[in-house]
Amino acid sequence: MEINRQIRQQVISDLKAKLNPPDGEPTIATFFDGFPAYINVPESSIYDEGGDIPAIAVSLGDGEPGASSMSEITWSAKMIVRVYLVADTDVDADLDALGQAVLKVIGQHYSAAGLLENCNRSGFDYVRDDEQPWGMLDLIFNVEYNEEV
Repeated sequence: MEINRQIRQQVISDLKAKLNPPDGEPTIATFFDGFPAYINVPESSIYDEGGDIPAIAVSLGDGEPGASSMSEITWSAKMIVRVYLVADTDVDADLDALGQAVLKVIGQHYSAAGLLENCNRSGFDYVRDDEQPWGMLDLIFNVEYNEEV
């Protein structure tokens, strides 16, 4: 499903261009194409060398085929943009601020350079794991796109 990879990479490219300043320290340390199996969390500071956080992962899932023709299939799916930040006492406020920045990039009429026919906000979820030192915010979008067959 090459189209899924193209969509994830285009969303990452758009987020990199808008969230990380062209010169200076990047706002986001790492972008993941899909959900990572492992994240390197620095021990003392979120900006230590070698750390993956703050991070953003882009994933597609729950895909269902819709209309199809001899040349293409229309897919409906969920796109999740997951924001990772080192957990502290104000992690929700920090996640909210970064989530709002993401929503400015993936706003109304977002098309991922023409790859998406529709992209609408569907929901959000704060994710915690008592064994992991980070907080996460999932921004969920309903998307539709066409795949050539």
